[in-house]
Amino acid sequence: MPSFIVSRASSVRSKLSDTFQKVKKKAKKTVKSLSSAASAIGRKKSASAEEIISVHSSASGGEVDDDVKANWTSGIYQFFNSNVVTKKDDNGRIFQQFSCAAPGGCKKRSGFKGVHRYQTKLDGQPASDRSSTSNLKKHAETCWGKDAVKARLTGAGTSNSPRDGNIFASFARTGQRPVKSLNSVPTLYAGFAEANRPFRIMEDRELRELLLAGRPELNIPSRRTIGRDLNAVFDRCSQRIINLLDNYNGRLSFATDAWTSPNHRAFVAWTVHLQHEGQPLVFLLDVFEVPESHTREVLACEFDAMLERFGLQNKGDG
Repeated sequence: MPSFIVSRASSVRSKLSDTFQKVKKKAKKTVKSLSSAASAIGRKKSASAEEIISVHSSASGGEVDDDVKANWTSGIYQFFNSNVVTKKDDNGRIFQQFSCAAPGGCKKRSGFKGVHRYQTKLDGQPASDRSSTSNLKKHAETCWGKDAVKARLTGAGTSNSPRDGNIFASFARTGQRPVKSLNSVPTLYAGFAEANRPFRIMEDRELRELLLAGRPELNIPSRRTIGRDLNAVFDRCSQRIINLLDNYNGRLSFATDAWTSPNHRAFVAWTVHLQHEGQPLVFLLDVFEVPESHTREVLACEFDAMLERFGLQNKGDG
């Protein structure tokens, strides 16, 4: 074989060997780079899962931290109560529990009255939709109506949608939450007790519209509920007064007054007077009807009956 052919073949073989070594070295470098990237992704996922667990450290009924709620800028959260808790289901998945704040009660027929937003998958990795508000919006539209949800999310109602009396939805910025009044119902009860107003006025449509103006989430009690609650408050206050008088070491003074109402019904009232911690106190013990002549014998019998009802037979100086 000619020498130039042998020389040529040797040169080609040397070049192929060099090329193969370069390709092999580059392939090793690529594989190493891909392996490092995969490890980084795995560490990132693990860190995300740990972050979720650490943020909701009390995954069995613990309330979500305010720092987490600060990132909830969507107005859809306004339709749910602020006490959002984090729990685990039977499979160990972490979820946030949003309870519905609809004024007339949640319209969901069965199960939890609200929405569960899962934070992790079955394998413990963070869920991709852990910050999604789509299910919250669907639930709010069911309980509050699409127009109310749209008005609150945009910060103002549409010209074609009916007005729901929600002033906050018309003027608030997107994501702002309303400040709920906690004193409206107690003030309402005090008005009935002090002004002796009939409970049936709670069925007046104009009054209900006035109370709900700007506060559609306010739950207005019915006249039967008000009557039941006021009777319960009266019984509890009467018992507290009885305990106070029974444990009082001083002497008690009683006074009475009798009168006839415009519809010709005769009533008698009894009050007790005492000094407690340096302050004079007066309690109205009872007002009842006495449908007979208010002679001293009749009033004396009624006074003894009143003392017996309150357990005060051995107290008083007249």
